[in-house]
Amino acid sequence: MAAPLTPPSDTQTAPPPSIYVTALGQLLSLVQNGELDRFITAAEDVDLSGPEADTSRLLVASPLALAYLARDDVPPARFALTRLPESLKSNGVASHTFRLVASAADRNHPNVYARSQVLREFVATPVGLGDADQDFTQIVTLLLEIFLERFRKRAFNLVSKSYTSIPLALAQSYLGLSEEKLIADTTQAGWQFVDGVFTPTVATQTTQTTQAFVSRPSTVKTFDQVVKAVAQLESFA
Repeated sequence: MAAPLTPPSDTQTAPPPSIYVTALGQLLSLVQNGELDRFITAAEDVDLSGPEADTSRLLVASPLALAYLARDDVPPARFALTRLPESLKSNGVASHTFRLVASAADRNHPNVYARSQVLREFVATPVGLGDADQDFTQIVTLLLEIFLERFRKRAFNLVSKSYTSIPLALAQSYLGLSEEKLIADTTQAGWQFVDGVFTPTVATQTTQTTQAFVSRPSTVKTFDQVVKAVAQLESFA
């Protein structure tokens, strides 16, 4: 007697998530712990392991570019995006990240701050990946925080060394802060502000001055140690 046939199921098994999606939990943990070098290594491995034209690859490629920007390493940040297939480069995540990388390469301070905000707002919109949406948004947000803190400190040191006086509007373009916060942070760091003009303190002790400028705590666990290392090692004429 023939075995009865099993009726076909009306439901289809959902395909497993891509390697890019499954990697987000680990990548989020690394960036939350401030392990930027390990984050880059892990993201590089994942980015080069999965199908190159999978749209979810952008969940790793965009954060990878941001992590390189946080190290002020523009060439690999750009390469993380230019090696994407053409079908992915027009995606909103890729194009907004491209624009930010270009602005950072040009040291176009106002555009860096503006395009960082555009990218932050763009990734806040869910794309239907469930928990992975939240992980991706957190990763990008944290990496933007790290990048902008470092970028702003380099700009602060640059202005301190290059200007004997600087108008409020120009200082805002370099540092990307509201008038109230800019005055509060720079006066805490030793600058004087009179009649709409700042008089920067010449940074004879860069570490002390830079630490005074950054007044708000970081959301990344080990970021305080990173700030100290950056202040000691980075110098802009």
